[in-house]
Amino acid sequence: MFLSSILWSVIRRHLPQTGRQLTQELKFPSPAFAGEGLRFVVTVQHRSASRVALAFSVTRDSDGTVTCEGNSEFEIRSECS
Repeated sequence: MFLSSILWSVIRRHLPQTGRQLTQELKFPSPAFAGEGLRFVVTVQHRSASRVALAFSVTRDSDGTVTCEGNSEFEIRSECS
């Protein structure tokens, strides 16, 4: 779940207008260990005025194994709020 919290940080840093999370699917097919290099990738799958759908993955640098993958959908906060 630590990987999930890092993904949240990446999403909030690059898409600060994201609001409430509407859906989330997470899979952890392989372990990630302390001290190993990891690559975090977040991709916008779909975006509208009110929602954004994201896909994400975390892979080990050493061998490219996926350690976390999933997708989420968020509301987009209006500029007025």
